Amino acid sequence: MTPTITKSKSLFVLMGLGLVVLLLLACSREPVPRLPGGNGNGQAAGDALGTRSELLGASGIQRSQPSVGGGNTGIWVNGTGEASSTPDLAILNMGVEALADTVAKARGQAASAMAATIDALEAEGVDRSDIQTRTFSVFPRYTRREVTRCNGGKLDSSKTTQRTIPLEAVREGAPVPESFPVEPLALTQEECFTQSEQVLLGFQVTNQLTVKVRDLDTVGDVIDRVTGASGDLTRFQGVKFTIEDAKDLQEQARAAAVDDLMAKAEQVAALAGVELGRLTFITETGGPAPVSFNTEKAVMAFAESAPTPILTGEMTMSVNIQGSFEIAQSTR
Repeated sequence: MTPTITKSKSLFVLMGLGLVVLLLLACSREPVPRLPGGNGNGQAAGDALGTRSELLGASGIQRSQPSVGGGNTGIWVNGTGEASSTPDLAILNMGVEALADTVAKARGQAASAMAATIDALEAEGVDRSDIQTRTFSVFPRYTRREVTRCNGGKLDSSKTTQRTIPLEAVREGAPVPESFPVEPLALTQEECFTQSEQVLLGFQVTNQLTVKVRDLDTVGDVIDRVTGASGDLTRFQGVKFTIEDAKDLQEQARAAAVDDLMAKAEQVAALAGVELGRLTFITETGGPAPVSFNTEKAVMAFAESAPTPILTGEMTMSVNIQGSFEIAQSTR
């Protein structure tokens, strides 16, 4: 009887402890905080969506919204205007280049040629202020050549046969029996191969100038005199013609572009059956188109008896204008 009562008491004690643990766990749970301003499930969901939108905005991600009254309304047209004139300035890119086995020799040759070049330019009426050093460089010059090398002959152990000859036969001077042949040591064939290697040619000194020639009729004479003064060390990179002060030419091109813009806008409005409104946007792009003459080939084919021909041509300034007009009202 006593053991049965003891077991019942133990069971009740365990059940009581379990209930206490469950109550403690239930009391320790905190209620889930509601979003501020939340009034029911609908309001909480709306606040959550608003919070997500704020996060997306903070990360740089935005929802696309249809553009109402954007910049593509109205009439958009482009106008082009051009004005031409003869250049009044020639820019020559020239210089000297020397190659020698030492830096000192190359520098000396280049210095002498450059001094002769400057004297020739001044003799043709070029002012010293219109002569500017563009680049000066000193560097080694290399080339590549093919070289054939051979490794020489050597013993080939695979073709060498060693035989044992009876010592008595050697002492008595008897001929070697055929059963004991002796083969000479074999020498392999010489192996040769070709490879490319870098070889130093010398040291190159380059001195380049930018020269402004204001009298365009003397450009050919300037080239001829410089070529004769510095000889084979002369280098020409090209001649470019331009207008030193292109303000007047640009104003003419701009006026023509505006006239073209207005004419196109009126034509588009008339064809579309609408009335052209006020101008709401206008912008300008464009610039001069320089005339270039490549003298490199001309100098390479230079002949002492014939002067170098230089044609200045004509320079055109182009201006592009884009504009936007409102649509006032329909005429149909």
